[in-house]
Amino acid sequence: MGRLLGARHRSRRLRDRAAGTRRPDQRTVGRPRRPGTRQRGCPRGRALRRADQQATVTVLDAYAVIAYFRAEPSAHEVAGLLAQPSVMSTANAAEVMDQLARIYGRHPDDVEADIALLSSIGMRLAPVTAQLGVLAGRLRTRHYHRERMAVSLSDCVAAATALSEQLPLATADPALAEVVRLEGGKVHPLPDSKGRLP
Repeated sequence: MGRLLGARHRSRRLRDRAAGTRRPDQRTVGRPRRPGTRQRGCPRGRALRRADQQATVTVLDAYAVIAYFRAEPSAHEVAGLLAQPSVMSTANAAEVMDQLARIYGRHPDDVEADIALLSSIGMRLAPVTAQLGVLAGRLRTRHYHRERMAVSLSDCVAAATALSEQLPLATADPALAEVVRLEGGKVHPLPDSKGRLP
């Protein structure tokens, strides 16, 4: 009988807690709270604090997503970026498909499913519009040098996406990071396979 009453009491407490109500016989333990504040550890309070902290949207280059799928040194940091809103151009998604399937031997259907999964949890695939394509071409024309700054056209599409949306670009490529910085953009540096930052 005692167990049954205890279970009923616990279920009532859980129900009251979920509804955000308190029975009149319950007292606040410790110091009284200031008006407008929530009890420490309250999930709703954490959610409100998180909403106050503006989530930074980051543009990911192909390397970032490849590193995530291959569990390279920057995978943990990329996972943190993917937990927030992020953007990747469709050209860079094609590069991820090419690299993982052609070079690392993954089946294209698996890679496509992985990219679709990232899209479903918050990574937006940005189409390469005519304006974006022209900007990428201009960036490569302005900055490409075979020895000092060997940026690919796909790299320049990632840079153009970040610059046009005024968002930081997450990359481990020093040349690509330099292009974005020279154009007045922001870079979220990622460690390369040897742990070096751009």
